[in-house]
Amino acid sequence: MNNSKCVQIYQDNHTVTFTSTKNGGTKGDDKGYSEITDKKIIVEKNKKDLYRYLFQCFDNCE
Repeated sequence: MNNSKCVQIYQDNHTVTFTSTKNGGTKGDDKGYSEITDKKIIVEKNKKDLYRYLFQCFDNCE
């Protein structure tokens, strides 16, 4: 799926990490999703409005 986006979400005891990805398509050496580590967002787990960080990560996807 060429136009799909994926954000990875990881939660530990104190933080939530949102990681944007690059969509490499369905064929070739770059197929699938790859992390864009320089656009990773780490926030405190109990921070208000976590959804804003999720939406920001979707905007950062390539």
